Amino acid sequence: MITDFARWVQHILQTIGTGIAVRFREEPVLVNAFLRAIVVLGTAFFLDWDKEQIAAVYVVIESLTALISRQAVTPNVRVPE
Repeated sequence: MITDFARWVQHILQTIGTGIAVRFREEPVLVNAFLRAIVVLGTAFFLDWDKEQIAAVYVVIESLTALISRQAVTPNVRVPE
């Protein structure tokens, strides 16, 4: 019974992960914005941090996701001059 539950949980997590990966390929900026919102809301409501700590976390998350988004949307092919 526990192995059936573990397989079910694994299947659900793989399905979610696959959905996020597919969606990231289609809309990387949208996915990053959603993930940023989750992190910021999590730090604001579930951790007893002050405004400066939340802002510091937001700056780090914003920088990392901006880098990831830029790499995902910038073309890699150079056009000959």
